[in-house]
Amino acid sequence: MKKVLHKLVHAFIPHPHNDYRPHAFRHRMLSIYSLGLILSQFAFGLAYYTGPANVNDAQLAKNIVDLTNQSRTASGLGVVSGNTALEKAAYAKLTDMFQKNYWDHVSPTGTEAWYFIDSQGYDYKYAGENLAKGFYDANSVFNAWMGSSTHRANLLDNKHKDIGVAVGTGELDGKQTTIIVQLFGSQRAIAQAPAPVSVTQPVPAVPPVVNPPVANTAPVETPVPELTPTPVAPIQTPASPEIIKKAELKETIPNNNKLNIPLFRIKNATMPQKAPYLALWGIVLFLVMFDYSMLRRLGIHKLKPHRVHFGSAVALSMLLFLILIMSVASIA
Repeated sequence: MKKVLHKLVHAFIPHPHNDYRPHAFRHRMLSIYSLGLILSQFAFGLAYYTGPANVNDAQLAKNIVDLTNQSRTASGLGVVSGNTALEKAAYAKLTDMFQKNYWDHVSPTGTEAWYFIDSQGYDYKYAGENLAKGFYDANSVFNAWMGSSTHRANLLDNKHKDIGVAVGTGELDGKQTTIIVQLFGSQRAIAQAPAPVSVTQPVPAVPPVVNPPVANTAPVETPVPELTPTPVAPIQTPASPEIIKKAELKETIPNNNKLNIPLFRIKNATMPQKAPYLALWGIVLFLVMFDYSMLRRLGIHKLKPHRVHFGSAVALSMLLFLILIMSVASIA
């Protein structure tokens, strides 16, 4: 037992007997660690990328809607209903991003997300947008969205009543990738004009004319009743829909910020599978540089074996980093 403990200390703890360079953290071992991480990335990558070319866009969009409603139900919220206008708006935004080669809530020409919603005739009171790139299954993208507070707020916003999701694969920045656009909305209530009020004008009864007796030759004045007009209640004209619309806009959407766009931008790795690898890569790179500093301190950093091992460790760690960022999935 003591022998095993001694080896562990010698391998992992800096002390004078290992020149303060634990064997497990020397350049040769760090190169092996980097190579192992690279091979595991290729192994998992092959398993992960066997199906992107056969992504069923319609099924993926449906699964995202189902996961959204499951999460909303679990949170005690009402489900959102699929809306054709929002689906068309999502596809229009998707097409625009591929055609203009951008991936953001605002296009390079300044076209904002609500333009696509308005263009489909969806008169919204509240709206929201979530974007994703590089995801090929519903669970991964949904978990990434739920892991971001701003995207989660869109998913679980009780004001949202409708949903539209578009999924498409195309070329962006010279690489084939899949983009997902998720739009939420709540339509503005249409003011209904009240039915016209019909007022019936009463017709006064006219008393019969009494003929005087023949013997009386004096003219008899026939009383004529005075007709007092019945006051007619004025018909209330409803406010025009445009006035109502502007009033609601100012009250419910201050500063015309009509779209609930997440402020959180992720331009780097967000796929859960990548995060542990990036953390390990950071640790390996730190140990590589730490071991090099110890070599310099001992004055042996110029010896050929150490230079070769150090160069190999740095090269493999850089290769690992490039592999990790080549196929990064992102949300916005």
